[in-house]
Amino acid sequence: KLGLWDQDLETGEIIRNRQWFKMLGYTMEGIDPDHMAWQDLLHPDDFISTLKKLNDHLAGKTTFFEAEYRMRTKTGGWKWIQSAGKVSQWDDAGKPLRMLGTQRDITERKQADEELEKYRNNLEELVKDRTAELQSLVNAMAGREARMSDLKDVIKLLREQIKEAGMEPVADDPLLGEKKVDG
Repeated sequence: KLGLWDQDLETGEIIRNRQWFKMLGYTMEGIDPDHMAWQDLLHPDDFISTLKKLNDHLAGKTTFFEAEYRMRTKTGGWKWIQSAGKVSQWDDAGKPLRMLGTQRDITERKQADEELEKYRNNLEELVKDRTAELQSLVNAMAGREARMSDLKDVIKLLREQIKEAGMEPVADDPLLGEKKVDG
C-alpha cells in the first residue's frame, strides 16, 4: 500500500493520505503538516543523503526524487521507506512550487536483503576456508610426491650399488614400477 504526499514547496505544508501515517503507526493528527516534521522522523544516518537527493531534484538535476531511508515509527522503532516524487508545478521563473510523491514500506525487503548478505558472507567464508584446506592438501600431496621421487632415486641408487656388488635385488619394487618375473 502506498502512502501519498503533496507538498507546497513555498509554505512547506505537506498533505498526506491516511496510509502514509498508518505505515508509521501514527494517526493523521499525530504529525504536523510541515516538512520539518518529516525531517524529524528521518534516521540520522539517512538524513544528509536523503536531503541531497531531494535538493538535487528541486534544482532540476534529476527527473525524479527517489530515495530509500529509515523513518521513526510512533513506537520508536525504524521502518525502511522507499519514496519517489516529482515536482508537479513551477512558477513563471521555473521555481518549483509543488511536489507530489509516494512512499512505501520496504522494511521486509531490506531485512531479507540483510539476511541474504549474511548468508553470502558466510558462504564466502566457507569457500575461503575450504579453498585454504584444499590448498593445504595439495601442498602436502606435492611434498609427499617430492619425497616419493627422492625415495625412488635413493632406491635406484641402492639397487645399482647392490648390482655393482655382484648381488641381485630380491624383492619387487612397486615404487619403481618393477615386478620380478619368475623364470
